[in-house]
Amino acid sequence: MAYARATEPKSSATSLACLPETRPPIDPASVRRSQPPPYNAARMSDQPQDAGAPPRPQVSADGLWVWNGTAWVANPSPSPQVPVPYYPPPAPMQYPLLAYPAAGGYAVAPKNPAVSLIVSLFIPGVGSLINGDTGIGITILLLWLLSIVLDFTVIGVVVGVPLGLGVFIWGLIDAYQGAQRWNRQHGIIS
Repeated sequence: MAYARATEPKSSATSLACLPETRPPIDPASVRRSQPPPYNAARMSDQPQDAGAPPRPQVSADGLWVWNGTAWVANPSPSPQVPVPYYPPPAPMQYPLLAYPAAGGYAVAPKNPAVSLIVSLFIPGVGSLINGDTGIGITILLLWLLSIVLDFTVIGVVVGVPLGLGVFIWGLIDAYQGAQRWNRQHGIIS
């Protein structure tokens, strides 16, 4: 590793006797040669023209514009536009079905009445929603929520508690019987 020598330290605080040289000295002439030529917006290509050929106009890539030395102007003789061929869209692909038919029909998973009953035990009406009975399930759920709101009023003891208890039992029965009904409609014995 080469070290530079300090000729005369200016002060003892800034004296650095051995500094490593990080790079060789730069020649200013080599810097000017290595820089690319300045950008010219009017230049269309870097191709030199022939010495004896007349100057050709600079034409844009699409052939619609010509550079006249100061501005782009419309090309008086544009190249004929080549029509773009029309390719029809590809035919849709036939994807395999997700559930394959078994014995002339599709395999259908049965609804489990116990699962519907347990879900309806926690939130009345959701067991009916699971079975596909959305109208009955939403009705049971909204009546149960109404009974909870009525429990916080004076009328709650008279109306809210019996309504909540009745809707709760209705939700349990409908969830269990709804799953059995769905299975019978689809030919499943449960």
